[in-house]
Parts: sequence; C-alpha cells; structure tokens
Amino acid sequence: MWKFSDAGYLQYEEGQIINSGSYKLITDNCAATGRYMQAIVFPQSDYLKLYCDISSDSLIMYRGSTMNDMSIARFVRMAK
Repeated sequence: MWKFSDAGYLQYEEGQIINSGSYKLITDNCAATGRYMQAIVFPQSDYLKLYCDISSDSLIMYRGSTMNDMSIARFVRMAK
C-alpha cells in the first residue's frame, strides 16, 4: 500500500513501512503508452519513475519503459 501526502510518501507491505521519502510530479513522455502523462519521480531512487492517470477516486500507475515490460496497478481512494 502506498500513502501519499503533500510532504512525502510511505510504502507499506504487510502492515510495515518498507520505504518512505519525498517525491515530485512532472509531465513526461511515457514511451510505453506514447502519451505525455504525469509521472511521480522519487529523487532518492533515480531509476524509479511511475507514470500515472488520476481521476476523482482512482490512481492508475504505469511502470516500465515498453509495452512488453509494462506493469499497471489501479488504486482506489479508501473512505476515511
């Protein structure tokens, strides 16, 4: 599970924080989709860039550089 705030992010696995830090949003060309998209960039990890589509209640993340190695994950906002 990922939890984002304006100040940074937390990544959980089995209820434990496994990663945290800052991030920034950029617009970049996603080679795998052929579209300019928003991307989440994690400065502490120079290879990790997650392209994303954001709608009212969902975040769809694309990871990979081509359609052959692309993974897609959809996250839906949970009610508080």
